[in-house]
Amino acid sequence: MQISCIYNINPKKTTGSRPKLKGMIAELLSHGTLRTRWAQLEDIESLLPLINGSYRGDSSRLGWTTEADLLEGQRTDRPMLETLLHEKDSFIFLMEADFSLLRGLDQDKDFIVALRTLAPPSTKVWRIVACAHLKQSEAGLYFGMLSVEPRLQSFGLGRFCLEHFKGLAQSYGSSRLWMTVIDQRHDLIAYYERRGFHRTTRRHPFPNHDPRYGISKVGDLQLIEMEQQIPTNC
Repeated sequence: MQISCIYNINPKKTTGSRPKLKGMIAELLSHGTLRTRWAQLEDIESLLPLINGSYRGDSSRLGWTTEADLLEGQRTDRPMLETLLHEKDSFIFLMEADFSLLRGLDQDKDFIVALRTLAPPSTKVWRIVACAHLKQSEAGLYFGMLSVEPRLQSFGLGRFCLEHFKGLAQSYGSSRLWMTVIDQRHDLIAYYERRGFHRTTRRHPFPNHDPRYGISKVGDLQLIEMEQQIPTNC
């Protein structure tokens, strides 16, 4: 199945002095301050520091999704991303923000305030702030490698991506959205459970001895499968 790029996002009106993050991000996407699209081969060089920096090394410790205590080395590389982009029904989703916003974060730590007050520049320079690999198959819509700029991991970008993936799964007729998580990543598993995902009994071996995926610091690792059932109509 060829996955089409569907981003029909309407801002949600909320009450109170601080609108919900989901509605705010939808508003920013609608206004063009943020944007989403599918990755192309020319995006790989920009994707590599985001993905590797979100999972491994000292930069990943700025966020809460780091794997640095479990693994060292890279999370992915150019040939691996090229393979994902060439596979049938395999895509990499991107969310981008204007670069001038990110420079402003050195002084203004509130990502949402910075987005809402950013004056539209004459020429926008986009930078990837979130991404994920998506693959459609008979088993459902799989997502993996969900990465958010570590400095921005508390502003609802990952949550918005998950809601968007649910909508994509439904639009493609998939009854299941699923992914795998390293079984020692208890905080991340709990996060997905709060988002409506459930552990299954299916487990997969982690490529512990393949340095392309990183080098384990704690012995052999395993992946657990988590899923969420997607209603056919809503």
